This record gives sequence, structure tokens and C-alpha cells, in this order.
Amino acid sequence: MKAFEWYNKAGDMKNLARCAYVLDDYTTLRQVLKRLPEGSDVLLDVGDKFLSVGLSDDAVAAYLKGGNPRRAIDACVELNQWDVAVRLAEEHKEPQIEGLLTQYASHLLQKEKLFQAVELYRKANRHTEAAKLLGRLAREAGATKVHPLRAKQLYVLAGIELDRFKTNVLTAEAVSGADATMATLQSLMNDDIGGSKKKKNSNSAANGGDSSSAAADAAASSSPSSS
Repeated sequence: MKAFEWYNKAGDMKNLARCAYVLDDYTTLRQVLKRLPEGSDVLLDVGDKFLSVGLSDDAVAAYLKGGNPRRAIDACVELNQWDVAVRLAEEHKEPQIEGLLTQYASHLLQKEKLFQAVELYRKANRHTEAAKLLGRLAREAGATKVHPLRAKQLYVLAGIELDRFKTNVLTAEAVSGADATMATLQSLMNDDIGGSKKKKNSNSAANGGDSSSAAADAAASSSPSSS
């Protein structure tokens, strides 16, 4: 404890951080983070200490203040803070953003957060993966016969993604279509969270969904496989 007090009085931030870490004194470690100037090499060591005990917010703050956003992103990935990792990658224009989005989409699929995964695939320009997932969601919606309109919307979105994959040309019309697709996805996500669970008699609509399913499956089978 005497060494701890001496380092504190002397302003020896590196050794003070080391003592605070050994003593599990994360309040003092946060004070060290605040007192250190931007760009200090000690900040990266402080970030490593926070990361080792799972304190992601503090670790990210230390890495960013230390001028290493890539390390902050890696810390978020390590601690499964995917949303923060993606946000940081976008803010700091990191080159690995597309791969990061794809990894995050895989994480969302494991958690069965399918609509969020579709949105991320689209951001990563993985249109065939988005189309396949939308087709799966459409088949599931059609099978329940609870939301036949949703099934049709999903098949349409799947077709749009296949078309975007085939053309892969950015035009003003494509940008407008992308915005409309995003809005429809957001609406579906909101409906999926808070939608009604009441079943409706929808035999005619379901028949229409079956024909749309055949068309979407035929389009998917004719497109090249994604990389």
C-alpha cells in the first residue's frame, strides 16, 4: 500500500495502474485513464488491463484515447460487443468493416436474430446470403399461414437482393431501391417484435405465397453461388 500511495503522489501513472490492477482497484484505474494524456503508451496497457477483466467500455475508452481504434474494435469483438465494434469501425473508417459485418451477421444467426442478420448482409454487400435468408424467412412465414402478406413481402425482398447481385451497378434508382428495401426490413423487424399473434383464415393468400415461393426458388437456383 505504501508503494501505491507513493506512485499516486509522484504521478507515476504506469506503476500506479499496475498496482491498481493487482489490487483489483478499478476505480483508481479509471482515474489513471482520465489523468493520462491522449496518445500515451500507458493507455494501451491500461486498456489491456480492463480488457482482461471484461470491462469493455473502459477498455475501448483507453484504446481510443491511446490512438488505436483498431485495438478497440478487436476488444469489442473479443467480448462479443459486436454492435459497438461495427459502430467504431464505421466511425473510424476501418478497412475490415465488411468482414466485421459478415462476422456479426453469423453471430446474429446463431442467436436467431434473422432480420438483423439480413440487414447486415446487405450492408456487407453479400446479396446472395441476404436473399437466401429472406427466402428462408418467407417460407417460414408462409408455412405458419399467420402472416401471408409478410411472406409475399419477404419473397419480393429476396428477388430484389438477387437482382442487385446480378447487376451490382450503383445508380440513382438502385440507391432509391436500397432505401425502400431498408425501410421495409425495418417495418418487418418492428412487426416481428410487437406484431399480433392472432391467426387468420388466409387460404387464398397462402396459395399466392406458394406460387411466389416457386418463382423465388427458381430465381435462387439460377443465380451463381456466393463467395
